[in-house]
Amino acid sequence: MFLAPRTWTFDVWRELYLEHPLVGSLTRRLLWDVDGTTIGYAAGQLRTFPGDPITDGSQVRLWHPIGRAIDEIQAWRVRLDSLGITQPFEQAHREVYRLTDAERETASYSNRFAAHTLRQHRFHAVATLRGWRNKLRLPVDDEAPLATRELPEWDLRAEYWVDSRCDEEGTGSPGYQYVYGGQIRFYPIDAPVATAHMCDEGYGMRPEAGVVPVDPIPLETVPPLVLSEILRDVAFFVDVSTVSNDPPRGDGPRSAIQ
Repeated sequence: MFLAPRTWTFDVWRELYLEHPLVGSLTRRLLWDVDGTTIGYAAGQLRTFPGDPITDGSQVRLWHPIGRAIDEIQAWRVRLDSLGITQPFEQAHREVYRLTDAERETASYSNRFAAHTLRQHRFHAVATLRGWRNKLRLPVDDEAPLATRELPEWDLRAEYWVDSRCDEEGTGSPGYQYVYGGQIRFYPIDAPVATAHMCDEGYGMRPEAGVVPVDPIPLETVPPLVLSEILRDVAFFVDVSTVSNDPPRGDGPRSAIQ
C-alpha cells in the first residue's frame, strides 16, 4: 500500500473512504496527511494532534512515519493507545529503516541483511506473498535471476541477492534447502536483471547475451519511503526464514558488475 502511493482531493477521500459504510471503519483508525498536517479521528471528528477539528482540505494521502520527528511518532502512538485504537495494519508503530553511514559508504548497495543463511522454501513463500519475484534454486545446470520487486510508481526495481551452493544436498521438495542472503540494490525498472548459475555466487548482467550492464542507483537518491519499505520487507524475510548469521561471508553473493 505504501509503495503504491495515492493522493486524493479532500472531498473525494471523505466520500470514498471516511464516510463509506464499510471502508470508513478502517479509515477512521488510520492516520492521514492533509496538506502536510497529520490528522486522526477522535470524538466523531478528524482532528490534529492538539485536538483541533479538521473539516476541509485540499490533498489527502496516507501517513507514513518516515521523515517524521521521533517525538511526533511517539506522541501519536500514545494517543492511539490511549483511545484504544487498533490499526488495521502497522502504521504509527511501523518499523522505519533510514539510510545508515555504512550504506552511504557502500553507496550503491546495502549490506544490512547480508550473510544470513535462509530456509529457501520459507523465504520463497514469504517473498512471493510480499510481491517479490523469486526463482527457486535447483541442483540443475541453469541460470536464476535475483529476487526482485518492481516498483512501477517509482520507476524502480529492488533486488535482493541470494545464492545457493553446488556442494549442498537438495530437499525432498524441489530445490536446495538453504540460500544465502547478500546485497540489496536498486535499478531503473527497465534495467536488465542480473542472473547467476543456480549454484554460483557470481551475479551479473551477461554481456555475452547482448545485455548492456546498467549501474545501480545510489542509495542516497532512492526515496526514503521506498528504501524503508524494501528494507522492511527483507528484514521480514530474514526474521521468518533465517537459520543463522554467517559474518565471514561479508557482502554475501559476489557481484560480476561491481
